[in-house]
Amino acid sequence: MMKTGEGSLTYCYNAQAAVSEDGIVVATGLSTSPNDQAQPVPMLDQVQENTGQRPDVALADNDYLSEENLRILRRHRQRALVAVGREGKRPSSWPKGPWTRRMHRVLRLPWARALYGHRKTQGERPFAEIKQRMRFRRFSLRGTANVGAEWELVCSAFNFQTIWRAMAA
Repeated sequence: MMKTGEGSLTYCYNAQAAVSEDGIVVATGLSTSPNDQAQPVPMLDQVQENTGQRPDVALADNDYLSEENLRILRRHRQRALVAVGREGKRPSSWPKGPWTRRMHRVLRLPWARALYGHRKTQGERPFAEIKQRMRFRRFSLRGTANVGAEWELVCSAFNFQTIWRAMAA
């Protein structure tokens, strides 16, 4: 059970999607955890399994930030840009951990800001289109395996629409 925005507890799932540069969902994931902190490495492994290669640079929002995740990504030799705060907002205090401080410094570099700026249009676009254009806001099935299969089906439909629009253009 997860706490919703209204403060109530309800049965929820946390859907994940890894998106390629051209806007295609290349990996999906589903968890019952309210935060994304356990998801970066499994998602990167799923991307590698599905595409045969790891991304050059993984872009992730603040939900994926933890000292442990940054350390693990570094150990796996995976370049990543993970937000250390809200975009456009100055942090109230300097990050405490060494890996988080390093990420904070890297994200202030012009090349990193430019690259990370693509996450909003690439990484968030599938979720926005799935919710708005496809009007998918609630899973119909119950159980992690069934909901995971439903999420993969929804992402496949999104990919078909993306490819169809690209071919029509």
